[in-house]
Amino acid sequence: MKSYIECVPCFLDQAVRCAQIVTTDDHLREEIIKRVLLKLSEVGTTRSPPEVAPLIYRVIEDLTGCDDPYIELKRRSNRIAKKMYPKFKRIVEGGDNQLEAATRLAIAGNIIDFGAASSFDVNGTIKRVMEADFKDGELERFLERLESSKKVLYIADNAGEIFFDRLLVEELSKLDGIKLKFAVKERPILNDAMLEDAEFAGMDAFAEVITTGAGSPGEGLRYCSDAFVDEFRSSDLVISKGQGNFESIAGHIHDEHVFFLFVVKCSVIARITGKEVGEIVLQNGRGVNYD
Repeated sequence: MKSYIECVPCFLDQAVRCAQIVTTDDHLREEIIKRVLLKLSEVGTTRSPPEVAPLIYRVIEDLTGCDDPYIELKRRSNRIAKKMYPKFKRIVEGGDNQLEAATRLAIAGNIIDFGAASSFDVNGTIKRVMEADFKDGELERFLERLESSKKVLYIADNAGEIFFDRLLVEELSKLDGIKLKFAVKERPILNDAMLEDAEFAGMDAFAEVITTGAGSPGEGLRYCSDAFVDEFRSSDLVISKGQGNFESIAGHIHDEHVFFLFVVKCSVIARITGKEVGEIVLQNGRGVNYD
């Protein structure tokens, strides 16, 4: 996927928010934005949004020395999600189909912004996702693939959200003979989950935790380690969480063993998926037409 003109305000918003986190110096904030604008003018729209994001954060790191601006937000998100986890675990345990319930809640986790949890309608979000219809039998196809897969790779998205992923990973770990790996970022980027977050969520009790070897919001395979690419290609099923991973992989990977689970965050992805902003997506990796 390339970037579009509509992506530019998002890039700038990321830069502004990050600048506000890392420094209170207005002059330094202004210099960050100037250099980000220069970098964006050099990059153009040939790269995907997940490829552009690390360039923005490299500018910020070079100017401030801060390589993980969101570390406290990630830790706060994890603490909030951990308190919520028992409630959502009861939803799974009370469902007629626990695997389906856990899948729905894992997608719901991509909706919830734990950085603003105090103003987020958590209960309304969960209710909407649990009742949502999926098009073209994708949910049924996904669940069938789950139950027939012996080697599963789960690519994580954000901290906090990782506790919703745990709900699904726990259910997957109950399947007979399954070999399950859970992948997080190698290096910090935005509020994406890393090894620290997976450890805090207790993920290693249910899956082998690995890293992608990369540090971008999406895991385009050319940026990942050879070991991760081997896992990706040899798995019976790849569960790819988050819009960033969709932007990086969909349209390039045409194998039916990849499923994308996320919530539409912007008009560009809404146009590509045929969804509305805020709608949930469970899409098979048969390929996406970006034109």
